[in-house]
Amino acid sequence: MNKSLVVSQLNVYYSHKKILDNINFKVSSGRIVGIVGPNGAGKSTLIKSILGLVPKTCNKIEYINQNIQLQKDKVAYIPQRSQIDWDYPITVQDVVLMGQTLNSHWGLNYSKRSYELAEDALQKLGLYDLRHNRIGELSGGQQQKVFLARSLAQEADILFLDEPLLGVDYKTQGVIFNFLQELAGNNKLIIVIHHDLGDVLTYFDELILLNRIIVAQGDCATVLDSKMLTLAYREES
Repeated sequence: MNKSLVVSQLNVYYSHKKILDNINFKVSSGRIVGIVGPNGAGKSTLIKSILGLVPKTCNKIEYINQNIQLQKDKVAYIPQRSQIDWDYPITVQDVVLMGQTLNSHWGLNYSKRSYELAEDALQKLGLYDLRHNRIGELSGGQQQKVFLARSLAQEADILFLDEPLLGVDYKTQGVIFNFLQELAGNNKLIIVIHHDLGDVLTYFDELILLNRIIVAQGDCATVLDSKMLTLAYREES
């Protein structure tokens, strides 16, 4: 059964300047959805506003017809690598276990099942042998896979990823997207901010072209039409 995320009449202001203007869209589970657009288009702000991390006004943001803020256990968020403190002294295993925090009284007593989910996620992403390493000791690609493992351990329905391929080598990019495609095949909804238009045809089922407003939404061929791209990129911020 497909499960839908619906965003209706979403607006975001910074210092009286409108950053996102009347955003309306619906996306369904089982798909990888890319959010693309020029620098300053509001792509990261869109995800953060959906997650309740920045102030906004909206009619509704619902997942399966319920307010998404009441379903935080179903949502995983992987921010840009530049927003993460890689010097923080935490191990790979501890990061992955954080996916079970909502089910474990803020991590004070992880259950046996939490450890099993974390171990399975680490095994699945080829990180088990690195589980006792500190997160800052890993390569960029390994760090991204750690946060994917955390979302897997969380058993989230929706994954939001902000520029997950930055600083990641080409081979690891393929590994990451193969994993995301597997999750989508298991009826998860994957929403990815992506900056490079060159390879989106390979990975994404659907695109949202954004520049403060939604310029276009649909399959890659529709959204990457030259007229749509001209509308979106003619005035970069």
